[in-house]
Amino acid sequence: MVRLTPADIDGKETYEAQRAAYQRRILQQKATRRVLVGEHCAVHFESRETMRYQVQEMLRTEESWQRPGAVAAELAAYNPLIPQTGELSATLMFEYDMAEERRAVLQQLVGIEQHVWLHIGATAPLLARFDGAQLDPHKIAAVQYLKWTLTPVQRQLLKTPGTVLRLVLDHPHYTAQAVLSEATRQAIMHDPDGQPDAQETAHTPGQMARRPPMYKRILVATGGSPWSEAAVAYAIRLAARTEAELRILTVLTIPTSSLTSEEMLACDMLLDSLEQDGKARLTKAASRATWAGVAYETLAAWGQIPQTIVQTADAEACDLIILGSRLLTGWKRLRLGSIVNAVAATAHQPVLVVKQTTPLTPPALYWRRILVATGGSAWSDAAVEHALRLAQAPESAVCLLHVVPARSQRDADPAIAACRNILTAAAARAAAAGVPYTTHVADGNVVTAILDTATRLQCDVLVLGSRGLTGWKRLMLGSISNAVAAKAVQPVLIAKHFGAG
Repeated sequence: MVRLTPADIDGKETYEAQRAAYQRRILQQKATRRVLVGEHCAVHFESRETMRYQVQEMLRTEESWQRPGAVAAELAAYNPLIPQTGELSATLMFEYDMAEERRAVLQQLVGIEQHVWLHIGATAPLLARFDGAQLDPHKIAAVQYLKWTLTPVQRQLLKTPGTVLRLVLDHPHYTAQAVLSEATRQAIMHDPDGQPDAQETAHTPGQMARRPPMYKRILVATGGSPWSEAAVAYAIRLAARTEAELRILTVLTIPTSSLTSEEMLACDMLLDSLEQDGKARLTKAASRATWAGVAYETLAAWGQIPQTIVQTADAEACDLIILGSRLLTGWKRLRLGSIVNAVAATAHQPVLVVKQTTPLTPPALYWRRILVATGGSAWSDAAVEHALRLAQAPESAVCLLHVVPARSQRDADPAIAACRNILTAAAARAAAAGVPYTTHVADGNVVTAILDTATRLQCDVLVLGSRGLTGWKRLMLGSISNAVAAKAVQPVLIAKHFGAG
């Protein structure tokens, strides 16, 4: 393909005017060109247009349109990724939410350049050719640039409907493979011909049944802490898999309680420093979102953190808020962080609390097993409804749980009878929605029962209901939701119900 020149790059005003429509088109292409290989690796097949988008998004993110040499520098970085005649080009990304886990894994993956293969039909597998500048004898980068050179026979097979294409990683510390979809084969089949792809469009309607997205716009807040970085990484991966738009917010606030008199005198410098720190956080997150093919906007706002998050979610018409929380032990687990608690208590949207994870407890992005606690109240009914909507995804199922205070040995016990009625009603709703489900009864402490059941059933996410309250009651979140969100290892989604009270 013809490489990009400065004439191919739009100016700031022109790009901003057309960005929304252009971004939708490119992200459709990127979604079709993206292949997941295992849980933590994504391969993006690149083209001239995806690289043009990358260059312009980086100029926009870094606000460097007018900076001398900036366009040339971006072109020098991304032109080599455009496939030339006989080539397929790709970006390989290892996706781990926590920086500590990512660093440990990348050290283990030294030598990965000998373990990434492309199989085209029954021909000999092709070993990927890595960019040597990214390889290090002690660790590898999370983002790697790959190319494969195809034979004439392989180029023809790539254009042949039904040809089986496989990506295989056989490193001792990461073994996985993926079969490319027919839509992906069609999207990349002309890349080795060296033809420009400006007219490339998504595959024709009818090739793949698509469900309406559960979330159309997600807000994630970042403050630079490891747990908020984990939330951003989780939000990007979730948005990439659900095709949701992302709003990445950092709230700027002055820690007045810790300021000395000298620091107050240097307030202008402090404000500038806080703004620069916030910009750096947003730039880092934006770069990751761009590589992942996610539609996003970055937002910085001054104010109180919980209130600003809630107000921004409303102003941006978001339908999910994602926040990070530390994974704590001991007495600290008795309460959820004040910011997360305040947002979950007052937000009009569902709030997903993502924990700072360890290599032993990575959060699953495929919500195959969803635990929802139901107690017959209006807010627990709202949680059931939300869980059933989540479980519309392929291979997902709902675990319906009801907790009674104590197990009774008498079938006529009112608590047991009520439990049966509640679970029967929830099961009927699941059956009507066409969602696979199981029902479960636990007794004793409600919070403990929910946590133990989630662990025993190996659930990927917990869904709980909470009342949408007004006035002073909004200052505190329901004790069950609060306690479960504070103690759970898994992500906890708090669905809201707004009624009287």
